Amino acid sequence: MVTLKANPRQIQRERKPFPFLEVLVAGDFLAVFASLVLAYWMRLGSGWYGPPVPLAAYHLLAAAIISLIWLALFRTNRLYHEAKLRTIINQLAAIVKSVSLGVLLLLFAAFLTKTEYFIERRLVLGFAWINALVLVGALRVLVVRRIYLNFLRTAPAQTRLLVVGAGEAGRTFAEQLSDRRNFGVRIVGFLDDDPKKAGSTVAGVPVLGSIDSVKSMVEMYDVDQISVAIPSLDQNATLEMMSRCMRAGIPVKLVGDAFHALASDTTVEMVDGIPTIALRESSFRGFGLVVKRWMDVVASAFLLVIFAPLFGLIALLIKVLSPGPVLFRQIRAGKQGNGFELYKFRTMRHDSDDSVHRQYATNFIGGKEMNIRDKYGDRPVFKLTDDPRVTAFGRVLRRTSLDELPQLINVVKGEMSLVGPRPPIVYELQYYREWHKKRLEAKPGLTGLWQVSGRSSVPFDEMVLLDLYYIDHWSLLTDLEILIRTIPVVLLGKGAY
Repeated sequence: MVTLKANPRQIQRERKPFPFLEVLVAGDFLAVFASLVLAYWMRLGSGWYGPPVPLAAYHLLAAAIISLIWLALFRTNRLYHEAKLRTIINQLAAIVKSVSLGVLLLLFAAFLTKTEYFIERRLVLGFAWINALVLVGALRVLVVRRIYLNFLRTAPAQTRLLVVGAGEAGRTFAEQLSDRRNFGVRIVGFLDDDPKKAGSTVAGVPVLGSIDSVKSMVEMYDVDQISVAIPSLDQNATLEMMSRCMRAGIPVKLVGDAFHALASDTTVEMVDGIPTIALRESSFRGFGLVVKRWMDVVASAFLLVIFAPLFGLIALLIKVLSPGPVLFRQIRAGKQGNGFELYKFRTMRHDSDDSVHRQYATNFIGGKEMNIRDKYGDRPVFKLTDDPRVTAFGRVLRRTSLDELPQLINVVKGEMSLVGPRPPIVYELQYYREWHKKRLEAKPGLTGLWQVSGRSSVPFDEMVLLDLYYIDHWSLLTDLEILIRTIPVVLLGKGAY
C-alpha cells in the first residue's frame, strides 16, 4: 500500500479577504460628505449666527469632490489596510492626521483659487473638522472594527505566518500567539539554518527547512507574511536576512528587537497584542511623484538657462587646458538598476585607466579599511583624495561640484532627479550585497541625504542606510530641505575631492 503525502496547497484554506472594505470606503465617503454639509448648516444654514444662507447645488458638488480627495488621504495614511482596522489608537491617530491635513489642503486650495465653497466662513471648516472626527471615528471604531474582529473570529481564512528563526525568540513568539486565541493568525512553520532543527517542532510548529527555501515554502504553504525572530543578529546580518526573506515577494516583519540596530524610526504594529516591526513600504508612490517630476523638469530647465554662460566658459577651459572631449559620458545604474548615460564635465585625462577606481570601489563597498585621511589628517575619508588621473582644472571643478552640472540634462530627460541616491557605476553593482540593492528603488539624484550628511567622510554601509532612510521617508518637504542644505555644502566644498 502506497501512502501519498498531501500537498499543503491541497489542504490549505481558500484565502478570504475582509469582504467589507468596499463598503467601508463608501461609509467613509458618506461620513465625510455629511460632515461637510452639516458643518455648512451649523454655521450658515441654522440661523445660529445670523440670517440663514441656503445650501446651493454647487456646494453639494464641492462637498462630493472634497470627500473623494479626503478618501485619498485616508488611503495614504493606510486606513484601508486590514491591520489598521484591528487597532483603536493607531486608527484614530490616522483619522486625526488625515482629516486635519484635508482641512489644511482645503484652506490652501481656497487661497490659491479664490473660491469660497465651504469657506464662506472659516468656522465652517472648524465644524467640519470636529464632525468628521466624530462621524468617521464612530463609524470605524464602534461599527467596522467590531464587524472586522467578528469576521476574524469566524472566518476559516487565517493570516498564515512563516517564522524565520526557530530559537528562543521564535518559540516565545509562537507560544504567545497560541496563548492569545489569536484572531485570524496562524504560524504554518519555522525556517532555520541550523540543520539539527530541520524536521523537529518548536512550540508545536514544524521546522520546515532552511532560509534558502523561503520562496518555495511561501508558495507551497500559501504564506501571507514572514516574521523574522532572530534578535542576536547585528545590523548587516539583519539586513542580509531581510533581503533574503523579501525575495518571496510578501510582507516581512521583525519580531521584538530583531531590528534593534536600525529600527529607531520604523513602524511598530501589533500582531494580536505582540509587538512587531514592519519594514516601511517605499514612499515613492502616489501623486507626490508627479509633483516631484514636474518640479525636476521646471527647476532643471530654469537652471540650464541660467547657467548657460557658465557652461560655455567651463567647456572652453576644459578644451584649452587638456585634450579630449568636454563632456565625460559614463553608463550608470539608474532606478531598478537600469543603465543610462550620465553626463559630467570631464575632470580626468582622456582615456585614463579605470583600474584605480575599480580597486577603490572594491575596498569601499566591501567596508575595508583604506587608511585615507583628509588633507589635515584628522579624519578618515572614504573617497580617493589624490586620484592621479584628475587634471588640475578638474580638481577645481570637483571641489566646487561644477563638474556635476551637466546632469541637469539627465534630470530633464527623466533619467535622474534633483534629489535622490547617487547613481553607481555599473561595475560597482557586482560588489553590492543584497540589501545594498534597495537603494536602486529610487531614481538617482544630483544631490541627496548622503551629500548633506558627511559626504566623503561616510563609509559605504552608512551611505546606503542614509539612502534607505530617504527612500522610506521621502516627501516633497524632505527634497526641499536637502536642496537647501546642499547649497552651503557646495559653496564650502565640504567633502569634495
